[in-house]
Amino acid sequence: FLSAGARKRPRLEPVSTSHASPAAGHYSQAVKNGGEVFVSGLLPIMPDGTKLSGNTFEAQATQVLRNLEAILHEAGSGLDRLIQ
Repeated sequence: FLSAGARKRPRLEPVSTSHASPAAGHYSQAVKNGGEVFVSGLLPIMPDGTKLSGNTFEAQATQVLRNLEAILHEAGSGLDRLIQ
C-alpha cells in the first residue's frame, strides 16, 4: 500500500514528428506514458499544413490515418497495436 505522498507520478513523454500534421494548439501530437501512447485529435491536414477540407471524405480519412500511423511510428508503436 502506498500513501498518497508516495505514489509514483506518471512520466509523460511528448511525441512529435514532422511526418504528420502539426499540433494546432499548445499540446503534443501524442504523449507516451509507460507502454501506452495517447494520440490527440487528428484533422485531415498534410504534414506541410495543407488542409484537405475541400477534398472527398475518402481523401480526408486517408490523410488522418496517415497522420496517425506516422505519430504511432514515432512513438515506437503502430496501427496494429491500437485499442478502443
